[in-house]
Amino acid sequence: MNLINEINKLKKEKDVLILGHYYLDPKVQDIADYLGDSYGLAKKAMDCKEKIILFAGVVFMAETAKILNPSKKVLAVTMDAGCPMADMINSNDIIAMREKYKNLYVVSYVNSTADVKTQSDICVTSRNALDIVRDIPSKYKNILFVPDKNLGSYIIKKTDRNMILWDGFCCVHNDISADTIKKAKEKYKDSVIIVHPECNSKVVEKCDFAMSTSQMVDYASKNTDKTIFVGTETGVLHSMKKYNSKVYSLSEKTICKNMKKNTLEEIYNTLDKEVNEIVLSNEVLKKAYIPIKRMIDYTEKRNSQ
Repeated sequence: MNLINEINKLKKEKDVLILGHYYLDPKVQDIADYLGDSYGLAKKAMDCKEKIILFAGVVFMAETAKILNPSKKVLAVTMDAGCPMADMINSNDIIAMREKYKNLYVVSYVNSTADVKTQSDICVTSRNALDIVRDIPSKYKNILFVPDKNLGSYIIKKTDRNMILWDGFCCVHNDISADTIKKAKEKYKDSVIIVHPECNSKVVEKCDFAMSTSQMVDYASKNTDKTIFVGTETGVLHSMKKYNSKVYSLSEKTICKNMKKNTLEEIYNTLDKEVNEIVLSNEVLKKAYIPIKRMIDYTEKRNSQ
């Protein structure tokens, strides 16, 4: 059986939009109708006209799609594709922090569960986090940033806002060491080092640029003559190499095992049986929608200026 042909057949028959993240296996990336980072995927899910959204990524991404387009049937390729960082905090943790700190403004990285989003004031992605945090009204003296302490640390240094950081992190990005940058520079002296701001502060300090995944792809498309080393999940190299063959990973160990659980076989089985549907209560849908929509409205307004 040719899985790609069968998936395309089911997709047409059932009126399905397949959304995929840059960290997927290349074969899975290539079958997606839209490939992007968290922000781009959220926007595409919100505007979806198809009857079914099949989300190839991790489960919190599929939850976000359901929150933004609750009338659609949203399927996760596999419910086993979780996110350890997203699981490092829950809504009760935020409620406790609100009791501890008065006048608290809660900024939730979009890489969080629907449960956490229900207690958040606004969501951010690595692409828009700096602008959003800079523009939080000054009356909020305490800003809680959850769950990624590394991205939060990066934002503090760039904005000088008073932020309380939750002690969460991405296992993949956090394990990249500053030594890998030194080795890359020794091998290619004129190379450019770009890393994701989910990396630890020592790595971000030594790199040339810190970027979101979509910004990395854009950078490769505009700098086709440069040798580029990338500090993020290796899956993004598939898209970057379409523009620049001289793109390398800082470490071959930067593999998200959960993203790689999305396989062509799982996509076919999920579409065929229409399983792994994302089901959220009306209360969660309504509450979690608010911070995500605030993020989108802010970003779209800023982009139009």
